[in-house]
Amino acid sequence: MRARLVKSCSALLVLGLFGACAQDDDLLVRPMATQSPEQRPAVHGPHDDDHPHALILDAAALAGQRVDGRLLVEYPQPFLQLGAMVESPVALEALMFRAQTKDGWSDWQSVEISWSEGRHHNLRVFLNEPTSVLELRGAQTIVGAYFEFHEQIVAARELVRAEHTRPETLELRADDYRSVSQAIAPESLVVPRSQWGAIDADKICGSVVAPYRMSIHHTFLPAGDGGDAPARMRQMQDFHINTRGWCDIGYHFVVAQSGVIYQGRSRSDRPGAHVLDQNAGNVGISYIADFMAQTPTDTQLNAGASMVKWVHDTHGVALTRDAVKGHREWPGQSTSCPGDNMVGRISEILTRAGASNPVDPIEPTHTYDVDIRVNLLGLDNFYTVGASAEFPDALPGDTFQAEILVHNKSTAAIREVRVGFWIEQPFIAATHYTIQTDHPAKDQATWVTNDADEAEGNPAKAAMGKEGTLTMYAFGAGETKRVLIDLEAQSASIGLADHPDVRAWISHIKDLYGQNGFNEAPTLNELGKTLNAFAQMDVLSADEWPPVQEPDVGGEFGNDVGGERDDHVGPTSPSLGDTDDVAVNEGCAMVRSNQPAGSFGLALAFFALLVGLVAWRRRMIPNTCLLQA
Repeated sequence: MRARLVKSCSALLVLGLFGACAQDDDLLVRPMATQSPEQRPAVHGPHDDDHPHALILDAAALAGQRVDGRLLVEYPQPFLQLGAMVESPVALEALMFRAQTKDGWSDWQSVEISWSEGRHHNLRVFLNEPTSVLELRGAQTIVGAYFEFHEQIVAARELVRAEHTRPETLELRADDYRSVSQAIAPESLVVPRSQWGAIDADKICGSVVAPYRMSIHHTFLPAGDGGDAPARMRQMQDFHINTRGWCDIGYHFVVAQSGVIYQGRSRSDRPGAHVLDQNAGNVGISYIADFMAQTPTDTQLNAGASMVKWVHDTHGVALTRDAVKGHREWPGQSTSCPGDNMVGRISEILTRAGASNPVDPIEPTHTYDVDIRVNLLGLDNFYTVGASAEFPDALPGDTFQAEILVHNKSTAAIREVRVGFWIEQPFIAATHYTIQTDHPAKDQATWVTNDADEAEGNPAKAAMGKEGTLTMYAFGAGETKRVLIDLEAQSASIGLADHPDVRAWISHIKDLYGQNGFNEAPTLNELGKTLNAFAQMDVLSADEWPPVQEPDVGGEFGNDVGGERDDHVGPTSPSLGDTDDVAVNEGCAMVRSNQPAGSFGLALAFFALLVGLVAWRRRMIPNTCLLQA
């Protein structure tokens, strides 16, 4: 039996405090795949949604889908890493997995257990090659499971563990007053990391960023922490570090069902990982609760107010609804967090924290606009005659580049962006490509490699081919991404095609746009325009003449001198006329004309000299050709 795939914040938590609404954007620049695990965007970089693809199975679902202790897990796209949080009354040391590959099933291997306490266990699997189907053996005692799929390896292979002694009691000292400049909440307010058993209790993540806003979250499930909030903190931190590859737990502070507050990240003046593209200067406070179904208690509201007041007093964050928002209220989010029953109580939290008459923010109205352009780089327009006059030129063997620019001019993020492309072979061919972004500068000049450059399903770097589709992932407001394509001119196009071009179109933007091919009518269009672009050039030959027309009356050239043919096909060496012929001598092309001297003959001689000079300068033909021409 196959397990069910879901993509929803409201469906990400089943067993424990999994941090479903946490998001990682510790760095402002979308980083390259070669960076460290903390720098990699993990869940929220290479995916368009706010949350990873997830699979949840409760006891009833497992009972119907498990056969003889085996469970088949499927994901629509190939993945290289699987993380899981499972509930089992017994240890899972015997749990094994095998993956389905193009050569059949792999050998059985042990599932790695990164964390285990009582009934709750964190598991992970790393694969050597992508798969879409995984089978687990020895899963008969699992009564609930949450699976998280990653299309890339996002976590360090070496586990990060904590050696800690679980405290018998948690004593809050009323006389603990730390320096405000330390950005560490006092033990009179929060349970410090050392007391709940954090991995590396003194660890500091990221650079100092002065807080100027706060976000309120809920964890959705479980509805309670089972009376052991410290264990849920340890489980969540392990999953964020050892599965998602983050520096630390995503939130700065977590409020237990009892109202006890736990320190998350070690310092509130360093970025957390809880709101997509909105983490800079944003202190994250999460409740262990499901506020879609539950109503926050006075104890929980008072605890949250105490935490909000401390952030206000310490960092000067305003007690207003513009500065303190629920997760879903920030631009670019698609989540229900912190739940319907909490988002309407944030003003009350601010009032309890000392604010006077906070006003709920007005929901922003976003405008959407996207542009696409294609530019050719590294070409000169050295042949300025006839229909080729307005287009850049190349000789066979020349290399140059094309850039496909996609600019998100919207006031909000756009997601699941895909770009179609077409390159006119055999005249030009792609040899390599890179996907880049101008984030965070957003200046269309400062380019860095984007995580979409490594997206699964994109063409191989050295085998881009004639046409296809590129996954570009999400764009922040104002962000531009470009596909930089290395091209080579391969064969002369004059007389065989109109001007060889590179074409691009937006094939998909989630909820906004869809188009199946270049110049086709959009299947979805909320933008009010068609998103196509192209750029053209010509490929000339150093030893072949372009087709020409006889001069018109008065000695003027026809419009097709050096231009295209209507049928776009023609001989390899087009004829110059009944009284002209082309001779080749030691690799040199020459014209012999019996026509009387005049503007037409002079133009042919000029063309021969011009192309010969360009080819000679590019070391395409020997210099003796210039003398023979």
